[in-house]
Amino acid sequence: EDRKPILQQYESEARLQERRLILEAKQKIIRDVIAKAKNSLTTMPEKEYFDFILRMVKKLALSKSGSIVFSAEDLKRMPKNFEGKLKKALDAKKGASLAISDHTENIDGGFILVYGDVEENCSFEALFRAALENLQDKVNTLLFS
Repeated sequence: EDRKPILQQYESEARLQERRLILEAKQKIIRDVIAKAKNSLTTMPEKEYFDFILRMVKKLALSKSGSIVFSAEDLKRMPKNFEGKLKKALDAKKGASLAISDHTENIDGGFILVYGDVEENCSFEALFRAALENLQDKVNTLLFS
């Protein structure tokens, strides 16, 4: 009789521990899926990568003049015709123009838009960080529902 409350407490603690371990495992899986998604962006073949960059620029560029900053690695591997494609991609946005900066940033894919004193960090890391909560919810729904 006296052992019953103690056993119930142990069972309760064991269930709590089990739920915590399951949650930790789910969170690790979600982090791994997101890391793989981020990695797949940075390891895309060159043409696909820069086409993806152009699609991002179309969506994220403002309708004014500015510059676009890349990593040293991206600047080195940038296709020769990229500047022309960039100009064409921005034609639909009235007043939008971006000059490719010689200055580089230490980013792992993506770019930074600079409009005077205002910088918009569009690096993959920053975009994933900004969308992390929403991504975690979506991945959780996909994997565990």
